[in-house]
Amino acid sequence: MKAKTIKILSLIAFCAVPIAAVAVACKKSQPESKPEKGSKNNTQQNHQKQVAPVKTTYSVTYGLNDDQSFVQSSKTFVDQVNEFANKKDDYIKFDVNVKGVKINKQFEREQFLNNELKKFQNFDFKKDLITKPEKDDINVAFETSTEAKEVEKVLQDEFNNFYVPIKWFNEDLKAAIQKVDRSLGLSITKEKATKANKLNEYNAVVKMIKDFLARYLVSFNEDLEFTKINQDLNKGWSLNITLRNTKTGSSTGNIKLDLKKPDEKWSEQEIDAKNQEASFAKRMVQKILDRLDNTFIENIAKTFYLILLLDDNNQVAAKLSKVIANQSYNFIKSKIPLLRVKFVEKFAKKIIAKQGKKVLDLLQNRIKRAQS
Repeated sequence: MKAKTIKILSLIAFCAVPIAAVAVACKKSQPESKPEKGSKNNTQQNHQKQVAPVKTTYSVTYGLNDDQSFVQSSKTFVDQVNEFANKKDDYIKFDVNVKGVKINKQFEREQFLNNELKKFQNFDFKKDLITKPEKDDINVAFETSTEAKEVEKVLQDEFNNFYVPIKWFNEDLKAAIQKVDRSLGLSITKEKATKANKLNEYNAVVKMIKDFLARYLVSFNEDLEFTKINQDLNKGWSLNITLRNTKTGSSTGNIKLDLKKPDEKWSEQEIDAKNQEASFAKRMVQKILDRLDNTFIENIAKTFYLILLLDDNNQVAAKLSKVIANQSYNFIKSKIPLLRVKFVEKFAKKIIAKQGKKVLDLLQNRIKRAQS
C-alpha cells in the first residue's frame, strides 16, 4: 500500500512539469491587446507638438548703378519694405548693391518693425530736403562757333530785363565808356582801344559790366573777352556786347541785353532783390527743383535713408552722393530743353551735385540723431 502511494505521487509530479511549461508557452504566445480607439492619433499629435515650426525669411533686394534709372527701383524698394509689416515672416533680409558695394543684413521681425521700420516710415523728407541751394553763379563759356551761337541766343533770351541803378547806368557807365572813345557815341571796341592806348580804360568798362552781372550770379569764363561794347540810352535802355574765345577764336554775334529803368524811389537794395529773384541762375535752380517732384525725392530719400541705416561700416555714403547727382540729372535733362546748352548743363550739374551732398548730409545727421 505504501509502495502504491509513492508511485501515484511520482506520476503526478512527472505530469505537472509539462503542464506548467505549456501554460508558460501559452502565456507568451498570447496576442498583444489592441490599443484603445484614438490613441494612435494622440501619439501623432504629441509628436507634431515636439517638432519646431520652420521660420521664414522675407527678402528685399536693391541694386543700383549709374546706368540704371532709380526712380522705379527706389519705389519698388520702398514698397517692398513697407509690405513686410503685412507679412507673417519671422525675419527680413536685405541684399543691397550700390555700385559694387554690397550690404547683407538680417533682422528679426519684431526688432525691425519696432526700430528700423518706424524710423523709415516716419522719415519726413518734405520738411528738409526741398531746400534752397547755396547761391552759385552760372559761368558763361563756349569753345566752338556752334556753342558761341548757343550762348548768344541764351544770353539774349534769358539774361536780360535786369533793373539797373539810374546813376550807375546813366552816369557812371556812360562816363567810363566816353573815357575810352567819344567818336562813336557810346560804342567801343577792344581793338580800337588797344590802338589808342586806352586798353586800361576799356578793361575798366568790362569790369564794371562783369561786376554788375556778378551781383546776379552771372560770371564769364576766363577764356572769353569782350571785343565790343555798346550802350544804348535812346530806344529803351540796353547793353550790346560781343564775346570771343581767346584760345579758339570763336565769337558770338551782337548780344543785346535789354535793361529796365527802376522806379526812382527804389533803393539799391530793392533793385538787387528784384534782380536776384528774376536772375537766370535763380530761375534755373527753381526749374531743377520743380522737375525733381515729390515722389522722386521721397522714394530716393527713404531708400538711401534705410541703406545708410543698414550700412554699419559706412561703405556706401561716398558712393551715394555721386549717384544722387547723376541720377537726378538723368531724370531732369529731358524736361529742361536749355540743358542741351553746354554752359547751362554744367551749371545744372553743379547745382544738383551740391543738392545731392546736402541731401546725403541731412540723411546722415538724421541717422545720428535717431541712433543717439
